[in-house]
Amino acid sequence: MSLAMNKHSMNTEILWFMHKSQTQICKHISSESCALTHSKLAFGSVINITNNGIVLIHNHRIYNSIQNSNEWMMSLIHTLENSLDSMKQSSMQKCIYGIARKTIETIHEKLSKYENETTVILAVRDTVFFMKDDVGTTSLGYTLNPFCLSHTHYSNEIDPMCIYSYNRRSGTLDSWLKHSSTLVNAYISKINSISKYITIEKHSEYAYLKKHLEILNDHEFIGKYALENNLQAKDEVNEFIQIFHNSVMHRIVSGDICIFFSGGVDSMLLAVFMHHSAAPKQKIYLINTSFGQSSDRDTGKMRYEELCLMFKQRTFVFIENDVGIKMLREAETHIYELIYPKTKPMDFNIAATLFFSAKEARKYSSVAYAGSGADELFGGYSRYTKCEFRDSMLFDLLTISHHNLCRDNRVMSDNQIECRYPFLDSKLIQYSLSISDNMIFGSGLNKLIIREVLRRYGFDNAANVPKKAMQYGSGAFKMENKHSTYNKNHQ
Repeated sequence: MSLAMNKHSMNTEILWFMHKSQTQICKHISSESCALTHSKLAFGSVINITNNGIVLIHNHRIYNSIQNSNEWMMSLIHTLENSLDSMKQSSMQKCIYGIARKTIETIHEKLSKYENETTVILAVRDTVFFMKDDVGTTSLGYTLNPFCLSHTHYSNEIDPMCIYSYNRRSGTLDSWLKHSSTLVNAYISKINSISKYITIEKHSEYAYLKKHLEILNDHEFIGKYALENNLQAKDEVNEFIQIFHNSVMHRIVSGDICIFFSGGVDSMLLAVFMHHSAAPKQKIYLINTSFGQSSDRDTGKMRYEELCLMFKQRTFVFIENDVGIKMLREAETHIYELIYPKTKPMDFNIAATLFFSAKEARKYSSVAYAGSGADELFGGYSRYTKCEFRDSMLFDLLTISHHNLCRDNRVMSDNQIECRYPFLDSKLIQYSLSISDNMIFGSGLNKLIIREVLRRYGFDNAANVPKKAMQYGSGAFKMENKHSTYNKNHQ
């Protein structure tokens, strides 16, 4: 999905070429204020254009509900439309902007209650407003000169903590914090601890976070949040179990279930909680993707056998999704185009694993589940064993949308898979910011709290599985490193 605004002519359509997929399905729409190219990449998106040219685009669906979010959003848009009809004079532009801004903020406030993966674009007269969900699980970025919003092939990532506006006539881009978001407020209250990461050249791509440091001077804000976030002494493991169970229940589908399953502690915990949340007749497909011989295949099979032994009444299906050299080479250029502006081999390896996992999962469901976010929340990376690991974890959490999720969303959406992330529930994120260090590391192991939950459910062997990065565990790194032609041709 892309939306372009022409600074010079209100009626000139701007063609935005998204990517070269042969299966791409596009349609081009223009209104008084913008030109729009819509593709299958913007999975599940809804387009609304009113009589006076207001454009609302979103991909929001309420989990497990027959309620139509588009209906109440359009009721807000019609209220906005009625207000604009009474403001014909150019002197009223500031009022128009203010009403439109209030509308997008109200949309965010309502949408955030549902915890869905969301992007929203609202074009009103000379201004386009845009945002994504507070965690940033969906891909949406922008390019300037000419201005264009797109699901893929853009130059700049969007900060999920902010709402943006762009004025076509002045060429001005603006953004402001989502002040109604409890999760954003939690992030801002702790952001000073990662200032050392934000300000170094190595992390210049995350420079947009610098402006949030200024908010720490607002003592009223900090005091208010500290009061609201005053946690009582608790059983941290039991609290995790309750929050994670609620997250899974909120996101579970009514049909068969697909999990991207390496057999590691994150995907194993997902499988356990999916079993306890799903109806007895729902099958659980464990998608295990392997590029040649891989440790994930061996680990996945062992964990699958343990699940079948523990939950005999449940139908688990272990899917051996084998990707050969020919398949990888044929998809290589396409995957690199999807992950742009990411270009590193590591990004490709992770994206390739998810691309082929999503392609296989689509045979069984339109929704898949992944353990993304568990490493950032509960200390999964080896670099966290160094001093000040909580600061490093927070930095990775605040940049997870930019660093991982947008890339992953593009490659999975290309296969028409909606991926849901139970670990990235806002309540679980806030919980992770409050837990003690000894629930993260100890006895030479990471993610202790996840391992302890697995033990409580009777999976002692699974609880001791060491962390292995996706690209290494699946074998994608080894195969790409040995047989890649893309990097050789683009050096």
